[in-house]
Amino acid sequence: VYAIPAGGSNATGSLGYVNCAREISAQVDNLGIEIKTLVHASSSAGTQAGLIVGMANETQPIPILGINVYEADASVMESKVRQLATEVATQVGAAPIPDNLIQLNHEHRGPGYGLPTPAMIEAVTLVAQQEGVLLDPVYSGKAMAALIAEIRAGTWHRDDHVMFLHTGGNPALFAYHSIFQ
Repeated sequence: VYAIPAGGSNATGSLGYVNCAREISAQVDNLGIEIKTLVHASSSAGTQAGLIVGMANETQPIPILGINVYEADASVMESKVRQLATEVATQVGAAPIPDNLIQLNHEHRGPGYGLPTPAMIEAVTLVAQQEGVLLDPVYSGKAMAALIAEIRAGTWHRDDHVMFLHTGGNPALFAYHSIFQ
């Protein structure tokens, strides 16, 4: 019996995102485009650790920006990502991960894990109406709110390619239906 930890966040659980990063890198190379940043929701550190390790050894590594949707203490979140990325790198035989590859935005967690924010509500509504893509209020909605805020703040230029990794969670949207009325 193999016990899977919460969020699948251990070195073994992160291996899927190591491969995800490599697949993204290969597709981007085949398309001949440059991605300035890959943005995703980060909570138990597994997704981010896997993406960082997977990208670290690519010829054109894409910077990974995790949007902290879980941990109230920024230093605790950064430590979780760093520790798990180190374990993943060891497991796959990769070089140690430099601290500068661990990038987190802590501005969009809101009042707590799973608690709605006005920016998340706006992001979920906007993306559903404009793109027909459903985001969940706990993870991808807050990550998209952060992406939209960074775009509005001018973090990237108009012609930059920024990638958003939608990690699922759509069924959670329906548990929050009252905030979208």
